[in-house]
Parts: sequence; C-alpha cells; structure tokens
Amino acid sequence: MDGRAGEIIRTVPRQLGDAANALRRKLVYGYLLRNPAMKDGDPLFHANHGNLNTASALAATGKFEAARAAMQILQQDGIDLNLSANYLIVPPNLVDTGEVMLSSSALAKRQAGASAPKIVSDSLLQNGLSDPYTGQTVTGSATTWYLAADGEHGQSLQVRYM
Repeated sequence: MDGRAGEIIRTVPRQLGDAANALRRKLVYGYLLRNPAMKDGDPLFHANHGNLNTASALAATGKFEAARAAMQILQQDGIDLNLSANYLIVPPNLVDTGEVMLSSSALAKRQAGASAPKIVSDSLLQNGLSDPYTGQTVTGSATTWYLAADGEHGQSLQVRYM
C-alpha cells in the first residue's frame, strides 16, 4: 500500500462525517427557514398556530416573555401542551442580545426554580442555504429567532438516523 492509500483511509471517514454533519444542519435549519405547510394547510409558523409574532425584535421589551408565555398556553386538539422554552435559537448576530436578555435580573427572578433556555446558534440561520429536499435557495435572516421546547411534550422537529 502506498502512502496515498493510507492518507485516503485516514481522511475519507472524517470527510464523510463532516458531510453528514453539514447535511443534518441543513435539514433542520432548512425546515425552519422554509416554513413548510403543516397538515392543517397553514405554514409551520403561522398566527393560527399561535407561534408567529411578526413584530418580534428579540431585544424589544417584553417580546421574549410574551413568546414564552404563548408557548405555555398552546393547545393541540383542545389539550393544554404546557410547553417550556428550553432553547432560544438565534442567528449569530443575536447571540449576545440573547445572552444579555436571558441574564437580565427581571427574567432571572421570573425563572426562579427553572433553568433559562439554552442559546443555540448557527450561521445557516443568517446566511441561508441550499435546501437538501428541493435544491432551492432558502434565504436566512439576521433578525428571526425561535423558541423551542425539548421535544418530550409531544410533536416536535426531530432528526432520526437509520
């Protein structure tokens, strides 16, 4: 075996792993950015679902608290879901804003006994991507942010492996 074969054996598995990780990120964030129609015909994020606020600047006073409260009163088929905001998903330019907001003393007092949401960020949210399902370019946003529950309380966006 020559030196090139050994190099290929060492690098190809790493490259395949990197490609799989990039695909997973594109699948998840592409789904969020694409905002596909759900079973009811409305997009995933829609006023009819109680999960869309078009005037929702993250730093605006009360916006995060209002979104978190809206999650807690969501219902599905007349049943209260009582979802907790476990993740604050933001583009890179909103990470600092999210950290300041989550560490504010007013929010910390309201969060007594509960853990604050974990901040999750990815450049794809801001830069956009080529959707792995359709091949279409999906535009990112520097201002759009999401709250997510942990998935233990019903239906959620999940990535599964076969």
